[in-house]
Amino acid sequence: MPLIAPPTTSAGGNSVAPFRRRVRLRERSLPKLAAEAPSQSKQSTVIEASGTSADAGSPRKSSIRQLRVTFEETPLRLRDLEERWRARRRRVLGIVNNEARQSRTTESSRMHRQEGLEIQAPNAVISQAIPVGLGEQARYSGSTAQLLPPASGAHVALSSGVQTRHLLHQQISQNVMASTYTTRRAMSFATAPPTPPTSPSSSLRRLNPPPQDTSCVFPADRPAAQPILAHPLPPTTFPIPLWQKSSKDTIHIQPPDSQNELVISLGTSKRSVIVTRGGLEIIVGNHVVRLLAYSAWGKRERKEWEIVLALVERVKQRTPRAKIFLALGHLTITCSTPPDVILSFYLGDPGQRQEPKCNRSAETRVRMSFSRLARELRIDFEASKSGLSEQISLERYRSKRVVALASTSDRSCEDTTGEGMLEQSFSGLGVLWTEGWHREELEGLRRLWALREEWDRFM
Repeated sequence: MPLIAPPTTSAGGNSVAPFRRRVRLRERSLPKLAAEAPSQSKQSTVIEASGTSADAGSPRKSSIRQLRVTFEETPLRLRDLEERWRARRRRVLGIVNNEARQSRTTESSRMHRQEGLEIQAPNAVISQAIPVGLGEQARYSGSTAQLLPPASGAHVALSSGVQTRHLLHQQISQNVMASTYTTRRAMSFATAPPTPPTSPSSSLRRLNPPPQDTSCVFPADRPAAQPILAHPLPPTTFPIPLWQKSSKDTIHIQPPDSQNELVISLGTSKRSVIVTRGGLEIIVGNHVVRLLAYSAWGKRERKEWEIVLALVERVKQRTPRAKIFLALGHLTITCSTPPDVILSFYLGDPGQRQEPKCNRSAETRVRMSFSRLARELRIDFEASKSGLSEQISLERYRSKRVVALASTSDRSCEDTTGEGMLEQSFSGLGVLWTEGWHREELEGLRRLWALREEWDRFM
């Protein structure tokens, strides 16, 4: 019998399409492997039965063919994410279990040590006693011991043979047993490290911080270097020469609202020195020198600081701060610290200076500079004589004296007249000797001492 039957024909001669019925046989699904692709093709067996609908008695034909069916599985990206999540979960659970295990071990060791200390406490009270245990009794008779059943308390016996019963502190043992049971029960269910007990709540009052001193604090071994300040120099609208009017080295005093104290321009070396506000830092080109880092200074830093400080002090010494016109002379107070006191006056008849043709006596101009900064006293006087006419040449005499002052001076002496006042002026101004001085120099010394109340308030 052939496998495939020819198509049947009807009575009229027309061919009729065969009737086919398909039956799908399902196979067992194979296990999916992780290494397989996201989708694989599986084969399934389909049995087809063919026949004609017109002729029910006609033979049917069956055929078998293979169909490829596609099965979908979990994507690789989702599978990778799931594996990583499981690995992380295992790692976290392992860490928690290890910490709990370590905590239980530490707590158990501490608990055993505490039990040993509390059990051994009665031994320190009862000499030569050996505890048998909690709830047990032991009687010693000579060198033999007999274990007795437990009673209401623990008893010990002395080794002397005298049978004595001592009741141990039941409260201590009960507390130890209760704490041990509670601790073991709590640690048996621990899944995470124990947390410390919360501290009792207490109301805190906000305290205001103490006022802090913002001034510069120097160490105990403060050096001789000091801050470089422009005060009390008046601000300048343009740079002024440091030395003479034709000098290329200039200094510019900045206004109070500026970030810098002053700026020094050195024309010879074409460099500028900037002193910041507060005088604790100078900038020389690209090099910065800070006063607070004095302990780390080298030879270069010390030299630069001393040079800049000397330049500023020289400018202060020749800049007047106050001028006072008095009958005994003209006082000029400089801006240096401490300030210099300059006294200038004339000796002679000032009215005759308006009449140059008249016969005049000698006229003397005296200038005294008292400097506590340099510790010296400078006395300059000039004496001149004039003739009957302007054609006669004038005779002039000039003198300069520089006296080193003593380190200490006392200006609190009482006022006296005559020789006493002259002696007080020597000791008050720090002059050690006046032997060989001119009369004009002694007069200037006396006037400077008489005006001490005017210039002493600037010191």
